[in-house]
Amino acid sequence: MKKIYITTLLICLMFSSCFNDKGNYNYSVINDIEIGEEGFSEPYTVRTDVDKLNIEPVIISTTDPNLNENYTYEWVAVSTLKSPSTRYTLSTDRILNYDVKLPADEYDLFFKVTDTNTGLVFSNDVSLTVNGSYTRGWMIVGNDDAGKLVLDMMSISRDTLHLKDILKAGITHLDPTFVWVDNSLILMMNMFMYVQSIIPIDTIVRD
Repeated sequence: MKKIYITTLLICLMFSSCFNDKGNYNYSVINDIEIGEEGFSEPYTVRTDVDKLNIEPVIISTTDPNLNENYTYEWVAVSTLKSPSTRYTLSTDRILNYDVKLPADEYDLFFKVTDTNTGLVFSNDVSLTVNGSYTRGWMIVGNDDAGKLVLDMMSISRDTLHLKDILKAGITHLDPTFVWVDNSLILMMNMFMYVQSIIPIDTIVRD
């Protein structure tokens, strides 16, 4: 009988402590971040050593609309075809302004925002195709004004581009000459006339 009384007393004390709990808890609103679809709705196709990739994401914060708090940003390209899961960090700025240097491949491009106050990470992604600039076209060999050998290329990777001095160390073709051509017999005549205008005909090396 004494055991029963003791058990009943313990149960009553437990319920009493529950009723006396006034719920003195501190709650805080978590900063929820949304990265808009602007800049992420359509896949990108670019050429390495030719194009620039510019994306300005729209970031919406529930508690910090002016983004005055501490955040870190990261743009990462992850290969999905030739080198699966290989990562390339393109930038740690909020706005991406990247001279494309990636190997030709298929990628998922991720933009990540980390709220350093909470450690929460928010992201959005878009497909990215990087093409090489030297896979299709014509090589043009000649001499420059100083008499040195120069190798140019008429690239047809997407637009037709005149890429100058492609063997020069460290060169980046971010401002190529765009050349309009058509797919007809006149094509070769136009190409020949253009090449003759930039390199004297007696300096062109033929096979």
